[in-house]
Amino acid sequence: MANNESFDDEDFCEIEGDDDLGYCQRCGGRIGKDGNCEICGDNHKWTWFLPEKSDKVKCTNCGTDIYKTRRYCFFCGEKNEAAFKKGERYCPECGVAFENGVCPNCGTREMWFLNRSIKENQLGFCSKCSNQINADDFFCIYCGNENYIDKPFRIVTPRKKDNPYARKGRYCQKCGGNIYFNEDLFASVCNKCRDDNEWSYFEPKNNKNTIKCRNCGEEMYEVRRFCKNCGEVNELAFKKGEHYCPGCGIAFENGVCPECGRTLEYFQQRDLEPNKKRYCPSCETEVSKDDGFCINCGNENYIYSPLEVPKSVAAREEKEFLERMEARKELRSKQLKEYNERNERRREERRRIREEAERKRESEQTETIKTTAKIPEQSKTTQSAGYSGYYFADLHTTLWLVLGIVSLVICCLPTGIGTIICSIGAKRAENELEYDLAKRKTVFAKIWFFAGCAIVLAFMVAAVIIQVTTN
Repeated sequence: MANNESFDDEDFCEIEGDDDLGYCQRCGGRIGKDGNCEICGDNHKWTWFLPEKSDKVKCTNCGTDIYKTRRYCFFCGEKNEAAFKKGERYCPECGVAFENGVCPNCGTREMWFLNRSIKENQLGFCSKCSNQINADDFFCIYCGNENYIDKPFRIVTPRKKDNPYARKGRYCQKCGGNIYFNEDLFASVCNKCRDDNEWSYFEPKNNKNTIKCRNCGEEMYEVRRFCKNCGEVNELAFKKGEHYCPGCGIAFENGVCPECGRTLEYFQQRDLEPNKKRYCPSCETEVSKDDGFCINCGNENYIYSPLEVPKSVAAREEKEFLERMEARKELRSKQLKEYNERNERRREERRRIREEAERKRESEQTETIKTTAKIPEQSKTTQSAGYSGYYFADLHTTLWLVLGIVSLVICCLPTGIGTIICSIGAKRAENELEYDLAKRKTVFAKIWFFAGCAIVLAFMVAAVIIQVTTN
């Protein structure tokens, strides 16, 4: 993670494309090949950037330097106890306790979360402390509960009063989780196992004995694991057995599930798809990714995701992972070195181009100064010989002065005055050896003279026409 802020977008994307991206620093889950955490679903983009407070501590497992405010080690997933300290309130995004009203990890103020307005379809209640929170928050702001695992519950309202599937309670009968309304599915699902609980509104296939809940007195089936009204555990459904139904979590009776009626032989002889083969994290038995419970030990795999490899292979996988991370570090250092060398070459090339352009500009300025310095010298030499100089000979400033006087005397007063003024200016510029100014004044003198001639000609034509029409 060192010097990661120095990478440009191209280098960062190349580094990010590795198959194994480590462990999520928000919940400790393994980051999958798609770049998302397998537990909380976070895309972990924020873990590539520095926190507001960049104090570091050593990981107690692998010894890597990690930021004090990150909850888990990025390289081995070890829990960072320094980030789990207690506080009055916790950041809903990072899960870190606020310090002086500010999150030490992301820098967001506590009052921003407390004063924000929550939309009605996002309103929820923490499943641990029952405080009102935003259902999309990762952590409860009041108690720090991990809402990405145990989502906040919402009061479920049936769509129709005569709907046979209308929820009478808010507790799942498979796992005891809170039932909330999912806007995407437009249905009520459990926040833990994501089950829709439709099966809980029908009678069991085999054991149909009923009992009363010891907490609320609601009548319930003996094989249902939790009370749907209050969520109380039903100890009768948790009895031990050699094998457990992967769908219901209940021990098989004589090779048959008393809840759904499926047989043990059905689950043992089924062919698992290669992309769905996993291992139970408790007993390492091969299970399906879609199973809610382990068939061998009854482990709740809807909460603890099954391992892709058993523990016997975990040591080798961990060693290979550390080797890949070391190779990635070397790759980052190499890419950073190449990036700096490439930028240095670009800077040298731009510096060389600027120096060449500067030398060329200075050379052109020197040539211009030399050229303009020759003109006055030549003009003075020719003037001493008795004439105005070949450089100004094509302007005829004296001629246009005479023509202006003639125009003024004969007929047209305004244009004649303009011709005389411009001619005098051209003559003065000629005496001062300013060729461009003399040429410009001469052009104005021509314009005034020819304008006067045009006016005189127009009057003469008009007079002739009037005379002819009068006679």
